[in-house]
This record gives sequence, structure tokens and C-alpha cells, in this order.
Amino acid sequence: MIQINGNRVYLKKLVENATAEFFELHLNDEVMTRFMLYVPYPYTREDGVRFMKFLEKTDKEHSTLEMAVFEKATGKMIGVASFAHLDFEHCHGEIGYWISRAYQGQGIASEAVKLLLTYGFETLNLERIYAHVDIENAASIRVLEKCGFTREGVLRKAAKHRGHFIDRCVYALIRSERDRA
Repeated sequence: MIQINGNRVYLKKLVENATAEFFELHLNDEVMTRFMLYVPYPYTREDGVRFMKFLEKTDKEHSTLEMAVFEKATGKMIGVASFAHLDFEHCHGEIGYWISRAYQGQGIASEAVKLLLTYGFETLNLERIYAHVDIENAASIRVLEKCGFTREGVLRKAAKHRGHFIDRCVYALIRSERDRA
């Protein structure tokens, strides 16, 4: 069992802690999911069940590392921080995260990302950790910049989200640069 401890939050494997009901409760929110490419709106319990099956599959394949974010003070699950597209041959992975609306704007996402970065560089031996973020997602961009990521460029019309093509920024952090956060 993996547990990564921070000051206000800790991370544990999502597949061992999440339920379809948790996702339905937190992701059936149009504002919350407006920048989440792969999250439908409205989000139903069936979507949650499908996601739980996906988690079980990718956990067995070791192609992702999905971590539940828990508030230390209450033990309440409040979000997700994860690695997708883990490539151990080339030592890189894509980071993603979301925090329940009630906990946003408190530095919790930044703390969770920093915990995941430490795990990625020190335990998974990654050399490069990157993120693709909607160019309009100012809060997520702030989190990445607070954590030391560098904006590498913009992928124009890189994804289709809710019927519209969107531009996505590419941010990355290289192992040798991680101390600047």
C-alpha cells in the first residue's frame, strides 16, 4: 500500500479508496469539470462505475498511478492526483489533478502535486514530468508554476472538449530543475 504524507494532505492509491459514488458526487458539476477533457457532464453513477473498472485495469498494467488526495485533519477524500502515460523506458509521465470545489484556492492542489512530484522523481525514477492544461485554466496553470514547471509551448486546437476545439499548454518539470519550486 502506497501512502505519501504531506503537511495538510496525504495520498493513497485511488483504486483502493474510491467509489463510483464519490466521483458522481464531486464530478457531476459543470463548473468543476469545465476543464476536464475526459469527464462527461452530467456525470452519472454509471460513469463512476466505468471509471472504477478503468482504474483497476490501468493499475494492473502500471500505465497510470492514480492517487486519492485526503485531508489530514478529517481523513476525508477530497480529490485526485495522478500520473498517466507512464513511460519507464523513457522515464517520463503526465501529471493530472483535481480538488473538490470546497477545498480549492487553499494551496491543497499545489501540496498534492509536490508530493506526487517527489514520488515520481525519487521512487519512479522519472526524468521528466509534464502536464497538458487548457490555456484558459488559470488556476491549474498557477499550480504548475508554483510547483516549478516551465511552460514549453501551446498545442493549438489540440483537443475537442464539449464540441469545441481547445488550445492546450504544455508544462514540464525536469528532475534537475525541481529545486526551484
